[in-house]
Amino acid sequence: MHYQQGLLKLIETNTLTAESLEKLHSDNDDISQSIQDAKQARVVAKVMANQNRS
Repeated sequence: MHYQQGLLKLIETNTLTAESLEKLHSDNDDISQSIQDAKQARVVAKVMANQNRS
């Protein structure tokens, strides 16, 4: 969603350049990695909690 909103903003403000698009991609990759890391941390915490119960 972030990427689509960012791309729309670049188009609407007529600031779409190779550099702005590359920055948008980079920012989107950072956000995606952050989300993936958070999901992985939740899974690890759940597995650890389940192991402690056993």
